[in-house]
Amino acid sequence: MPKINIPTLIAEGASIKARVKADAARLKEIEAELIRQGAGKHEGDNGASCTVIIGAAAIKLPKDAVDKVRELLGEEHFKTLFDRTVGYAPVKGFRDVAAAVLTEAKARKIIALCETPASPYVKW
Repeated sequence: MPKINIPTLIAEGASIKARVKADAARLKEIEAELIRQGAGKHEGDNGASCTVIIGAAAIKLPKDAVDKVRELLGEEHFKTLFDRTVGYAPVKGFRDVAAAVLTEAKARKIIALCETPASPYVKW
């Protein structure tokens, strides 16, 4: 069995770590530019491809907004749009249900109060 040269492994490991750090920084720059170009599949010069995915904002009722949302909706619409758990969770299809049972202005206001922005990402 060959003898392991620890100083050589350390030097190689440090070199790899530096390259990974530099490559990760460059990849972050590349992904930011791809996200700026917009959602969809993008093809590279070498046949590689990636897909930019810009997800919809998540619907979540912040604990500090429960009273305000309940007041804006009234009890009937509040119970239609939210399932009671230990707290409140939006019903499945929240945006569609809100659009169906509320005025457009009220639906937009309630959705804005409950949305959590989604971060776009690149899938390689």
